[in-house]
Amino acid sequence: MTKKLRLITLLLLATNCIVFGQDITLKGKIKDSMTKNNLVAATIGIENTTIGTFSNEDGVFELQIPQKYTKHNIIFSYIGYKTKISIVSELSQTQVNNIFLEPSMLNLNEIIVKDTKTKIPKPQEIINKVIQNIVKNYPQKPYNQNFFYREYLTNGDSCKKLTYADLNIYDTKAYQKIQEDYTKPIKSGINLKIEALHYSKDFSKFNKINGLVNTSFINQQNWLRNRKFLFDEKNLQDFKLVLSLFTIYENNYVYEIDFSIQEIAKYENLKGKIWVNENDFALVKMVFEYDLAFVPFGEQQGENYDTYHHIIETILFGKKQDVYFLTYQSLDTKITFQDLKTNENITEQSHFELYNQSINLENPEKFETSLAIPKNESSKNVDNFLRIVSSEKDKKWFETLNKK
Repeated sequence: MTKKLRLITLLLLATNCIVFGQDITLKGKIKDSMTKNNLVAATIGIENTTIGTFSNEDGVFELQIPQKYTKHNIIFSYIGYKTKISIVSELSQTQVNNIFLEPSMLNLNEIIVKDTKTKIPKPQEIINKVIQNIVKNYPQKPYNQNFFYREYLTNGDSCKKLTYADLNIYDTKAYQKIQEDYTKPIKSGINLKIEALHYSKDFSKFNKINGLVNTSFINQQNWLRNRKFLFDEKNLQDFKLVLSLFTIYENNYVYEIDFSIQEIAKYENLKGKIWVNENDFALVKMVFEYDLAFVPFGEQQGENYDTYHHIIETILFGKKQDVYFLTYQSLDTKITFQDLKTNENITEQSHFELYNQSINLENPEKFETSLAIPKNESSKNVDNFLRIVSSEKDKKWFETLNKK
């Protein structure tokens, strides 16, 4: 009996070690406490660690956390909302946690009335300080960054293409100033590798190439890195700027600036918002929309279409080792095709987004761009995001497209 008892005790101890050594999984949904609307791309992270994720377009998140961090704080943050802090162990591991964030907006006029000593800078002064502090706030030497990439194309409720990818970049120039004239073609300095690719065929109007990712927006649309438009001192004076609000993000005060311009380069009716930290003048978020000038389509294939593009973009920056870097980027395009023979209009929607997975500022790996389609459809990042970021409709889309 004694031997059996010892054996049972050892088995129980071994079982406990396995259980306590396993990761825990937290699932939740981030919402506005007043409107109950879902908050997209809210940040969720364990304090003083690199463990974190974002909420998807349904406000949903899922985060795997090692057992040793169960007593740590988990932080939920979103620009314009008060940061919420909870202890990991206090959240449910078996049910979806509804996380409500409280809006936090400060009216500039109220600040000035309450504190006559407060000097609120003009919006152009704020953006000029953003430009002057790029060297201090953003990477100035080559680095690696790993992203999860997601793309889909829809026509009404029907999905025409869906792609997931695991991307690695080697940014050779970082946020150093590249050249004075942004209107001339520039070498981006970003080398890219596709580590894994999981995709459907393309049944959209663009069904020319299947499986490749749209890498152009990774380097072209980061205005701050390319010192373009708002962040080009020569063009800044042409923009209409309004400092609209003072808000809070991750316990820092943030300026909210509206901007607009009728036309610049190929962009028409360009307007949007930027959010700038009050303490270090770092750009932390940018949302803007515009129309693209007429884009001919299909002439080489003998097709006769005009196309019109309305585009909305979002860029978020996070901070690591006192340096800000790109954490999230999305591009939504509404494309209208007009058949010049029949005058029929066909509308499709495309969506691209990048989620930061990791960044290596210390010992970056050097590599050249390779857009070859890898044989592997799966990687740790793709597997994680198939489970974490993708919504239920993604799974249904993949099923439908695979049947085709």
